[in-house]
Amino acid sequence: MSLFGSWHACSVCLFRTLLYFALVLGMLAQFVWSNASSLLGMSPSQVSLLILPDELFVSIGRSLGGEVNRGLQFLQDVACGGNLKQFIVVVTSLWVAAIIGS
Repeated sequence: MSLFGSWHACSVCLFRTLLYFALVLGMLAQFVWSNASSLLGMSPSQVSLLILPDELFVSIGRSLGGEVNRGLQFLQDVACGGNLKQFIVVVTSLWVAAIIGS
């Protein structure tokens, strides 16, 4: 057992930390440049906007929602289906996945 838990969780935490640090540095650089440019007689930088289409996020949401609903439907079918062997296999698999993930 390591100090931070599993390596996967630690690497995700490190990635997020580095991402946030890079965003803060970028914001700091842009803030200093935009405020110091008038003092130095330079024009402030023009930052282009990144515009993402709404359809992209709608399609991603629909796809993920469909997959979640399909998975939940499978679990409900197993729970209500009456097949004891399949029920035990699914419950054991979910239990093992929960232990491995923790």
